[in-house]
Amino acid sequence: MKMKKLDLFSIFILISINIYAQVPGIQWKKCMGGTGDDRVNCIKQTNDGGFIVAGQTNSNNGDVSGNHGSYDYWIVKLSNSGDIEWQKCLGGENDDRANSIQQTTDGGYIVAGKTSSMYGDVSGNHCIDDYWIVKLNSLGDIQWQKCLGGNGTDISTSIQQTSDGGYIVAGYTFSNNGDVSGNHGSYDYWIVKLSNSGNIEWKKCLGGTNEDYAACIQQTNDGGFIIAGQTNSNDGNVSGNHGNYDYWIVKLSNSGDIEWQKCLGGTGEDWAYSIQQTNDGGFIVAGYTRSNDCDVSGNHALYGIVYYYDYWIVKLSNSGDIEWQK
Repeated sequence: MKMKKLDLFSIFILISINIYAQVPGIQWKKCMGGTGDDRVNCIKQTNDGGFIVAGQTNSNNGDVSGNHGSYDYWIVKLSNSGDIEWQKCLGGENDDRANSIQQTTDGGYIVAGKTSSMYGDVSGNHCIDDYWIVKLNSLGDIQWQKCLGGNGTDISTSIQQTSDGGYIVAGYTFSNNGDVSGNHGSYDYWIVKLSNSGNIEWKKCLGGTNEDYAACIQQTNDGGFIIAGQTNSNDGNVSGNHGNYDYWIVKLSNSGDIEWQKCLGGTGEDWAYSIQQTNDGGFIVAGYTRSNDCDVSGNHALYGIVYYYDYWIVKLSNSGDIEWQK
């Protein structure tokens, strides 16, 4: 099952400002791409006030140059007014898709996604889809790249530089060989801690016998990590599933050991995509739900006897207890 992404025919960025009026106004907007399929999955502001954008493209014209074949990572650096300062196609002969990007302390960038290529910019692929981690300098040139995974499908969804200068990566794996060990069955969360040169320091498979997909990871104030995603397991590392897919929130120590885990949701599908620690030490989680029972109340999307999806925002304490939900 694929995780949903922003499905954009082209990269369309809106920056709004609300200084003198109650209604925000568009400051600028840009369509970027070529005649193929160009999609954005992540955007972050950079230290110079501009923006770094990551996604994928199968174009090789218009704003896009250097495509290696099929989909490539497409990394675009924008000025603060939205003008392209540089763009890079990264990948090989097959399907390469960037899901997460962050500026690093040296002014470069770290990118995570997946690759099914063997050639071009990619080396070391284990089989089908590997995590593909790429470190770029400030101009988008590759400093190093790593394929991580086994002979199954391995897709990274989130990366962050850690306080020690290394990186924490989250995603999901169907492998149980190569770099991957301890898979509980089907897809597991796969969390990998890398050094600043991309070497594996530790790795963890988290989940149960059904499907578990990690969507977002952040380092916490205590040096550990918080992960948000979804699970339809109720065994292994997972307990408390309400039925179908639940938000699965996992707190790890700085060595990757589980400190606590929480299944949040109802009897419908509940998918978490984003988590952040709050100033009070707790956490805020965002995703969507088709439930209206158990932990979920107030769903607006009743159609006949079926609930469609609502945004579901959950505020947690620092121990993972629900403080409020909307």
